[in-house]
Amino acid sequence: MISQKDIIVSVGAGKNQIPLIKEIRKQGYKCLSFDRNKNAEGFLISDYYAPISSYDFRSIIEYIEKNGFADRLAGVLTRSTGMPVYSTAMIAKHFNLKYITPEIAKLLTDKSLLIRKLNELNIPSPKLIISDGSIPDDVEFPVFVKPSKTIKSHAGMSLCFNEFELKEAIAKAVAVSDNGKANIEEYLTGYDIVSIDFVNNGKIFHVCYLGELNKGKPDFVGAGWYIPPEDFTFAVKKTVHKFVEELSIKNGFFQIATKVSKDFQHAKIYEIHGEIGGDYTSDVFIPSCFDGYNLFKENINFVLGKPLEKTKLKKKCAIIFDCNQKGRYEIACFKGWKELLKFVGTKRQEGIYFCNDD
Repeated sequence: MISQKDIIVSVGAGKNQIPLIKEIRKQGYKCLSFDRNKNAEGFLISDYYAPISSYDFRSIIEYIEKNGFADRLAGVLTRSTGMPVYSTAMIAKHFNLKYITPEIAKLLTDKSLLIRKLNELNIPSPKLIISDGSIPDDVEFPVFVKPSKTIKSHAGMSLCFNEFELKEAIAKAVAVSDNGKANIEEYLTGYDIVSIDFVNNGKIFHVCYLGELNKGKPDFVGAGWYIPPEDFTFAVKKTVHKFVEELSIKNGFFQIATKVSKDFQHAKIYEIHGEIGGDYTSDVFIPSCFDGYNLFKENINFVLGKPLEKTKLKKKCAIIFDCNQKGRYEIACFKGWKELLKFVGTKRQEGIYFCNDD
């Protein structure tokens, strides 16, 4: 039975938001969505909507209050990366809804602020130099360059071994960075492992770990995901706990990307997302491998303060690849890790990597 608080806000209404909007309505709630595109696909399935940018939280708040929706709000969510996460946090704070704080959201949406903060708190993370377009003097090669702030994952990233490559990489990163800055980070080798977690009243509620496949040098664009064995994840758990404790996080949903060393002893955080993931992870791979687990439903339960469901691993040795191509993906399952590793070995011939080489 739904109370008078019967509306959940979707910050964004593009194609990517449709699974979230559908789940909101499936759970019996009305969806109020916002997007700057007046023809956004999500508007067609929303109960209420307005063509307001997901970046403009002030106008969204004003619209909600002027149109009598404030007393009906049960929660607010987004599936969009970058500034919409901050907007969602500001809306949640204004209407006293459950979400990450604006302070944490600001860190997550600006990689320069995030890595610098992690460095300050001695949370395992790459060494960082921030560039406004100029080339710093104290660079120890190789380094990995990426935009400090962008709405597009894997955009403007480069591995550099000398000053000539660094100059080009900084220009490319700054060109797509919302704050006009580039991160020059210590180049990390090892396994890319993402920890997906809720933090509920200060306690970590772990969902799952995912390993990321990439297309190798120079920019390591994502190529797919796999279920990592336990050996890969011990150090990740320790780092995630340190992150939550040191920043005194009380509530939130996090996808924490780490680089695990090849001896599995260390895991350094290189980015964190606060939105519900894409690349077929949330709507295809996780449900397939974890017995139908519905990450959209659990995010709704989280903001509503309802109990969260634990995952049940169904497919232990599984991979989804080619997931960055629109509408194309393939899931492969294996009897054991030996067979999976052999499969990844064949994929290396196509330029798909299991972990970064030294």
